Amino acid sequence: MSSVKIETPKAKTFAKLEDFNSESVFPVTARPAFVIQPQNTEVLVGESVTLECSATGHPPPRITWTRGDRTPVPADPRVSITPSGGLYIQNVEREDSGEYTCFASNTVDSIHATAFIIVQALPQFTVTPQDRAVIEGQTVEFHCEAKGYPQPVIAWTKGGSQLSVDRRHLVLSSGTLRISGIALHDQGQYECQAVNIIGSQSVTAHLTVQPRVRTLLHVGHRSRYVSVSSLPSLGMSKVAPDLAAPADLGTGPHVLLDARFCLLLAPGPC
Repeated sequence: MSSVKIETPKAKTFAKLEDFNSESVFPVTARPAFVIQPQNTEVLVGESVTLECSATGHPPPRITWTRGDRTPVPADPRVSITPSGGLYIQNVEREDSGEYTCFASNTVDSIHATAFIIVQALPQFTVTPQDRAVIEGQTVEFHCEAKGYPQPVIAWTKGGSQLSVDRRHLVLSSGTLRISGIALHDQGQYECQAVNIIGSQSVTAHLTVQPRVRTLLHVGHRSRYVSVSSLPSLGMSKVAPDLAAPADLGTGPHVLLDARFCLLLAPGPC
């Protein structure tokens, strides 16, 4: 008696399904997911910075970057995308400061993450004070301005000591130091300091104070000492050049300034 092998269609069907790769029939997809998200980063002008960003997904997501207004990062030889998707900027400039957004996109979805680059800079002087020479009693200004990020604060010292701010000493919003009613003890070296959280810079200027010239003014039978600088207010617009410097009142002749006033450089009637 002979044997007969019978194959059913159902058995054949199962055998054929086992030969198939399920992924080739039904591809597996996955939305992007960040592995590394960019973080807020501080950097000094002239240095380099990288905002890291990478993501997984299927198909593998494409990484792109935009600025704060969602416009693409401008083409710049200083800027590049790393193999992992990070944004790399070398020789950072002040204008690079701002918001940056990393996008990870595939055919399933698109996700994004945002971070800030905070560019900082040491103070740099844009206006420096100059040495000054003034006469006692006058007003003098030392101009001092600086830039930096954060914006530096201007502070003044004299001879290494903090300068007291009072009615005679005033620091304007621009950083200018104004000294009114100059006295002889105001003479010395003044230092302007520009300070922010990154560091400080300083520059110095010297103030020379010349004594005010005082002379004896004889009006009729009355005499009083006045400064040469006040003579124009008394109606005397012309004074001999040699009167602009201190004189020894014990020597020299008297000088007739006009019919009413007489400047005495030595005792005696006009």
